[in-house]
Amino acid sequence: MRLFDEVRRLWREASGQERWERYVVRSRAAGLEPMSRRDWERRRSDHRDAHPEGRCC
Repeated sequence: MRLFDEVRRLWREASGQERWERYVVRSRAAGLEPMSRRDWERRRSDHRDAHPEGRCC
């Protein structure tokens, strides 16, 4: 069972599910309506493209 839990955790981290869920919790705690997952991913992608200094290549 521990192996399954670790694989699940790694998958959720790699897929962005963990980040998405943290975003939703923070938004709701601040009294804001979270954007859709699709819009959130688009905004993250746009931000990474606009700020490439954090990447090596």
